[in-house]
Amino acid sequence: MIEPAVFHSNDQTLGSNAYQSTNEDNISLEEIKDAALKEFQNLKSEIQNRKIKVTSMKGIEDCPDHIFPNWFITFDDLTV
Repeated sequence: MIEPAVFHSNDQTLGSNAYQSTNEDNISLEEIKDAALKEFQNLKSEIQNRKIKVTSMKGIEDCPDHIFPNWFITFDDLTV
């Protein structure tokens, strides 16, 4: 898992990623990051509570959507 250093829409991928949106509510980037970090910590804890090992790394501030790495895939046989 990638721990968010920042979290907001990425102008370079906004047009081709239906899951992103603009910040129409004008929420500060700090508030958005804090909410994303809280969700990250809660999800990580829930996974670990089920005795699943979690490997996490700190994200980088230069990439607002770094928490979505595209190299992770799971299969029906439960392998990664």
